[in-house]
Amino acid sequence: MTQEALARAVSVIDFTIGENVDTMRRRSGLTTAALGERFGVSASAMSLKLRGQRSWSAQDLHDASRLFSVRIAVLIGEEPLPDPSAPAVVSDFAVARAKRSMVRRELKSRPSD
Repeated sequence: MTQEALARAVSVIDFTIGENVDTMRRRSGLTTAALGERFGVSASAMSLKLRGQRSWSAQDLHDASRLFSVRIAVLIGEEPLPDPSAPAVVSDFAVARAKRSMVRRELKSRPSD
């Protein structure tokens, strides 16, 4: 596969992921800014991802699948999106991650006995 063909294939995958994540974002009522916050990026960076103009990492896929309670196969377009009439589910993995980080910082800052 040539570099050009590989780049086109990657951009198609990023576009598909962005389109699917954006559909689930809209269904769940999240703004682009709120979604970006959950991923630790700005609204403009998230907008680029949603339009397929910035790559999705493996961690992004994992986080999006947990956030929207779908399999990664749904995000990459190998399985259909959930039924639009089904209630949107958004888990709060970002809150759990932030709490875990805070506890770790507190434990590191404590003087040892």
